[in-house]
Amino acid sequence: PGTASGSGSERCSECAAGSYAANPAQAECNICPHPLDSEAHSVTCSFCKVGYYLQQDSSADDAVFASPTDYCKPCPPNADCSAPNTTVETLGVPRGYWRASSLTTDLHECIASDHCSGSSGKVQRSSRRELNAAAPGNGAHGQGCDAGYTGPLCEWCVGQGQHFDRGERGCVGCPSTRVRFGIFSGAVVAAAGAALLLRIAMTRCKVCRRGDRLTHRFGAVASRVGLQPKIKILVSFYQVAATLGPVYGV
Repeated sequence: PGTASGSGSERCSECAAGSYAANPAQAECNICPHPLDSEAHSVTCSFCKVGYYLQQDSSADDAVFASPTDYCKPCPPNADCSAPNTTVETLGVPRGYWRASSLTTDLHECIASDHCSGSSGKVQRSSRRELNAAAPGNGAHGQGCDAGYTGPLCEWCVGQGQHFDRGERGCVGCPSTRVRFGIFSGAVVAAAGAALLLRIAMTRCKVCRRGDRLTHRFGAVASRVGLQPKIKILVSFYQVAATLGPVYGV
């Protein structure tokens, strides 16, 4: 099996890749049915040819050969099936695209991240079972992501003290405590200055003098509210704003 002997030939010749001979003493090798392929010296055709991928890796060789179009499917959009013996686990994912796991054919373009490394679909010819045994699993840095990145679309940072910045299209260092305190202090000073200027303007404005009663009411409300609640509101607002970037990527 796996060889053929033409009429008058004293020696058997191995079947070329893409053909097979299931029985001994065959006169010629049979061409693999579409869309299957084979190695040289094969007795069957057990994997998909270039441009197709095997949908179910656990399928038996006999079942694949009997119904090739039920198991071998055209390469998904944006994927790379340029290597023979491509399976759903070994689909080539180009750089700039990401997929959630090695069991899905849905590829997503990385719009905000430059660190979707993809995965190569180039593999050497081998039996399907050998290929499945060597299929790569998830890496420590996230499958399909550059080192230091993980998560959906590679928008999560592995390193401590970093957050993903969509403007930089990558991970950047988080602001230090001093910088955060400086920003907060500046916001408080700016708010206090604006309130003071408004109060002075209302006091000196001739038009506002006609509204003494309104000014008096405004002053009474301001004194009742006090400064402490305003500071608490500013602190809460700052805490929410500071977490938007690291958590939600905005």
